[in-house]
Amino acid sequence: MVETVIVERIGGGLGVVFPNGFLERMQIAEGDTFVVSTEERSLRLTPSGSAFERAMEAYRHGADKYRNALRELTQSEAADRSRLDLPLRSDDDGAADE
Repeated sequence: MVETVIVERIGGGLGVVFPNGFLERMQIAEGDTFVVSTEERSLRLTPSGSAFERAMEAYRHGADKYRNALRELTQSEAADRSRLDLPLRSDDDGAADE
């Protein structure tokens, strides 16, 4: 579904006004809150309390709680790869190969 919206001045800031039909179809009401994420020049609105937000909170909690262990694992993998003369792999490398 594609909708065109206009950025308008609302009070001292800018806002986007969605058409009523779109709001009804998406079951969005005044006061609902969203997490805004960006990728290049795209915006993604995800309702607060969604599975995405819960997953991100779990990640932040785990990353904070186990930061030392994660750091050691990263350093260990880098050392193993250098001993084997393997290039370090980024998240995107080899994803299509699996």
